[in-house]
Amino acid sequence: MMLQRRSMIHVSLAVVALIIIVYPYFSNKPDPEKVEQASVAAVAFLDLLDNGNFEEAWRQSATFMREKIPLETWLAQLDQVRSQVGALRERTQSDLNYTKEQIEGIPEGEYLSFFYTSRFDHHATARERVTLYHEAATSWRVAGYFIE
Repeated sequence: MMLQRRSMIHVSLAVVALIIIVYPYFSNKPDPEKVEQASVAAVAFLDLLDNGNFEEAWRQSATFMREKIPLETWLAQLDQVRSQVGALRERTQSDLNYTKEQIEGIPEGEYLSFFYTSRFDHHATARERVTLYHEAATSWRVAGYFIE
């Protein structure tokens, strides 16, 4: 009887430990519909950049991004970066990251980052990251863009 009770306690502890390890992985998965909506917004944003419509890309970005980065700064930085890498030749989505965790300095909410492996005229291999924020009054809006 005592051995069975110990075994049950060990099994219970093992199950609890497994839940503690696995739960964050599954709880941090976004709804596929949200991923699709955010992906459409990310691709539309990248199309604006690829066609040189930097101002329109800024206007369609998240409110807090526009408040932190003035249009003139955005235009100057994007012009510099895009002139260094050249025209886009190829882009493939390679990864995505989802979080709802509060990060200091940015609004609380849902964020999806799409990572792309890209090839430009002057840069054979680049990694682009487009981070989107779900604004309550609208939908998914770009909160950050980086070429690494």
